[in-house]
Amino acid sequence: MNIGDNKEFKKMIESKGLTGNIFDANLYFQNRKITSLKGIPKVVYGYVNIRKNDIENLKYFPEKVTGFVNCSYNKITSLKGMTNKIIGFFDCSNNQLKSLEFCPKIINGSLDCRNNPDLKNIKRQVIKYQIRALNYYTDEGFFSFDEIKEEFESFITKKQIKKEKLKNHKNIDYGFSI
Repeated sequence: MNIGDNKEFKKMIESKGLTGNIFDANLYFQNRKITSLKGIPKVVYGYVNIRKNDIENLKYFPEKVTGFVNCSYNKITSLKGMTNKIIGFFDCSNNQLKSLEFCPKIINGSLDCRNNPDLKNIKRQVIKYQIRALNYYTDEGFFSFDEIKEEFESFITKKQIKKEKLKNHKNIDYGFSI
């Protein structure tokens, strides 16, 4: 069932006189047999709790959320569609994730990605995908941003150096043309 087709959701929207694009309240849809986020507002001024459903992907996820996000205990295989910034914690545990690609880049709380059996090398992925959170709860152990800050910033610097080298290499005049 699409979240937009859920009777409780429709009542909530109507009772607040809201449009379907902006929702000025917490969105709590735990354990409702939701399979799709189609119909969810584009902006949620509050938290989004969609844990314990049958959601497989995050297509239609709101572009902006001003609270925490809990999408744990679903069947999600990719974070594609997730917003780039979360004001509170982000719980994507107990899913079927294989990668942290598309994870929010800024999480003003903790990231919990435990119990995703195919999710490996999490610390390396956090650095590679530049996921900044206060703390990280993983099957490979707990760590804080302060513990990886140096590696995190070093990765950014190395990436910038590579870009600069490529840019400079493209501007080389070899003295002949075709």
